Amino acid sequence: MKKIALLAPAAIAVFAAVGCGGGGGPASPGFPLLEGTWTAIKAEYVSVADPVRTVDIVARGSTVSLVLRESTFTLMITDPGEAPEVTVGYWTASGATLTLSPVGTTTPWVFTIYQNWDTMVLVGAHVLFAFGGSPEEAILTLEVYQ
Repeated sequence: MKKIALLAPAAIAVFAAVGCGGGGGPASPGFPLLEGTWTAIKAEYVSVADPVRTVDIVARGSTVSLVLRESTFTLMITDPGEAPEVTVGYWTASGATLTLSPVGTTTPWVFTIYQNWDTMVLVGAHVLFAFGGSPEEAILTLEVYQ
């Protein structure tokens, strides 16, 4: 099954919230720094059309990393035995919102940030994902650590 994650301007997916113990909640400006390399322990896609259809690509063996540098980002998704799929673009943060604007798309991916020091959950961006057929709108939960 080939994912077409995060490359279409039509729809962009949601990162659903997972508990971030000990005071975790929406990030506020400057708490803590977002820049750095984040590695996913969960990257779950949920179909908008049929929310019963879900796929956690990390659980099935894929690796996902998000690198945030100054104003640019790189999202790398590597399925077992395949070349990495790389998405690059620009990012901004304001309050509890992280906005990723991939190069070549017209619609940014807007997330709510839940951060507790070196762990973070991103919630709310719509992406496209192929659940075994054609790409469709999905919601993505991304739980990452540094």
